[in-house]
Amino acid sequence: ARALVADARVLILDEPTAVLSPSGIEMLFERVRKLRDRGVTVILILHKIREVLAIADTVSVLRGGRLVDGPVACAEIGAKRLAEMIVGPAVARTLAPGDADAATGRGAPAAHTANHHTPADAGLVLDMRGVSTLSDAEGPALRDLSLTIKAGEIVGIAGVEGNGQRTLVRAIADLVDAMHGTLAVGGVDVTAAPLARRRAAGLRIIPFERNTEGLSLSSSLWENWSARELLQSRLLSAINPARLKKRCDEALQAWSVHYATTGQQAGSLSGGNAQKVILAREVDADAKLIIAAQPTRGLDIGATAFVWQSLREARDRGCGVLLISSDLDELFDISDRVVVMLSGEVAGTFSAPYRIGAVGAAMTGVSQ
Repeated sequence: ARALVADARVLILDEPTAVLSPSGIEMLFERVRKLRDRGVTVILILHKIREVLAIADTVSVLRGGRLVDGPVACAEIGAKRLAEMIVGPAVARTLAPGDADAATGRGAPAAHTANHHTPADAGLVLDMRGVSTLSDAEGPALRDLSLTIKAGEIVGIAGVEGNGQRTLVRAIADLVDAMHGTLAVGGVDVTAAPLARRRAAGLRIIPFERNTEGLSLSSSLWENWSARELLQSRLLSAINPARLKKRCDEALQAWSVHYATTGQQAGSLSGGNAQKVILAREVDADAKLIIAAQPTRGLDIGATAFVWQSLREARDRGCGVLLISSDLDELFDISDRVVVMLSGEVAGTFSAPYRIGAVGAAMTGVSQ
């Protein structure tokens, strides 16, 4: 708001749509168009191709710190060509058709249909019953919130940011106390258990902020990858750095992380590779419930598709996935159910085919 009301001649907006609802994005774009018509030069940094093509007059693409192409008139370029410019033709060809469409925004259908069907007799890996918390530094209080996730199911959480999504994750991770209600992970009652016990029951977390919550940027890759094992070890003398470095190297190669050595600092990696390190640590054979909080924010479409495929594979192995995202296309593309949160409560539950109008209305508290 401060940037928009200033008497600017050049306005730079870096990922301005990341925390907005669909109606909020339209309001922002309308305001940007008015500023453009008044002679203001607007530079928008966006990762969502649909949004680029909807708002920009010209587009330039950066990859690896170099100008790949541009400025090119948006009227002269399509979503497929823009995707190839962003990740390169070779990577673009590896994207699954559905992921390519979702990532590039081609078609933009009003209704989305999921192809996966969770078995009706699958057990619950998350069972929250009537959980209420105090308001938290990270968001509003949860109010009598009930949520279940079956083994082999991806449940998406939609909502304008700041409506309890962070409090939900913190409550599951025992970082905020539950005043009322019960919580079970992997069939184990962990209502009064610490985080270590919950992780032993199969809880894994891909956090909201990979650079502050997910990784120690000044620490080595092997130390970051080994964090789970190091925290669970009761005898520091039993830790074998050489063995951990070897296992880390094998894991990072298996997850296609681009790195030089396991001793390099995590802060030297790109966003996509940093996220892969977290995935390599959290998505293991003992995982039963994976919380993925904004797992693709700031990633290009190639890295985004990799994360989506990793979550699908975990689901197909029998994990339950709680996917929190502000990108409705992402939620609709890979979620088996979508739950909308508003002011710390469940405002609606939706199954495919999803209708963006109905979900958007629930996000803003508007009845349809």
